Amino acid sequence: MEVDCECVLLFIAGISDVAAAILILLPYRRLVAAGLLYCTVWGLLTALSRPVAHFSSEGLDPWLAEGLLRAPHGLIPLYLLLCLRQESP
Repeated sequence: MEVDCECVLLFIAGISDVAAAILILLPYRRLVAAGLLYCTVWGLLTALSRPVAHFSSEGLDPWLAEGLLRAPHGLIPLYLLLCLRQESP
């Protein structure tokens, strides 16, 4: 039986997303911070992947708009992470 690498990667990403969501809901600050950090990195990487992937093949205008549309996927967890760090322990 052949295993497709893309399917495995998507499965791992899906499991990681669910794990991050669970971490954010737990009452422990370090685990919440870890979940938010994962969401920030993954959200910003996926937002940047559109313009970077299409940089040489087409004009960047539609792909920059796609990246900006997806930017909140990384910026909102970043904001929450910064708010969490400013709270008193």
